[in-house]
Amino acid sequence: LGGGIGTRGPGETKLEVDRRRIRDRIAFLEEQIRKMKGSRKQQQRARNKSEVKQVCLVGYTNAGKSTLLNQLTHSDIYAQDQLFATLDPTTRQLELPDGDVCTLTDTVGFIQRLPHQLVAAFRSTLEVVKDADLLVHVIDCSHELYREQAEAVYQVLQELEVTDKPILTVYNKVDKLHQFQGLQHRLEQEEHTVCVSAKTGDGIPRLLQTMAGMLGQDMTEVTLCIPYAESKLAARLHNDARVLSEEYGDQGILVKARMKKTMADKLAAYRK
Repeated sequence: LGGGIGTRGPGETKLEVDRRRIRDRIAFLEEQIRKMKGSRKQQQRARNKSEVKQVCLVGYTNAGKSTLLNQLTHSDIYAQDQLFATLDPTTRQLELPDGDVCTLTDTVGFIQRLPHQLVAAFRSTLEVVKDADLLVHVIDCSHELYREQAEAVYQVLQELEVTDKPILTVYNKVDKLHQFQGLQHRLEQEEHTVCVSAKTGDGIPRLLQTMAGMLGQDMTEVTLCIPYAESKLAARLHNDARVLSEEYGDQGILVKARMKKTMADKLAAYRK
């Protein structure tokens, strides 16, 4: 490198090398985000095709979403009392009290005034919210600023243009409200609201019943007569709907099933 006026010193060269490495790292991460988005779109198309109901847990960071998913699905995903313990969506299968099955997805925690450098990465993890049939908004009711945190979540949902979806509000961590039973009583009076403790399991049965009721609003029960020549359709119903009964008659397979109304409309030609 040499010395003298007008030449570059070792410090300046090291700075340029660091800057290049940072730029390369950013480019690599952006490429990973692009690939992840493509992979998630493929998974989403498969879920949409199967007509399986999709539920997303949303909420401010550290509200207890991962703990709630573990409690509902008997899983053991990473859940800690810290910011952004979940950075990548995790999906598990959940069986509801009425016998139906849905997918339950844990998303990254929201936060106020998210730095613009992280917006793209966070948006990619939240795209799964757009295809959800039901949003479960988890709120840490023991936090002194729980209302402000809830409002921050709604602002993000507005930015994602998903506020038209049905939302079930779940006030979590009621086990910390021993001295504030009046608050829990007031919260329970709100519409589409359930108070739970994901840690102790308190309120979980009621939560499952409420989820089943909200998801079942666009479900219908139909009886179909499927010709034997189209037996593959009858087999597909076992994957895409809840088959209640199946009988083999002279004209075909008589199937009684519970399914989405949109799916029932597609099969209108086979209805009895």
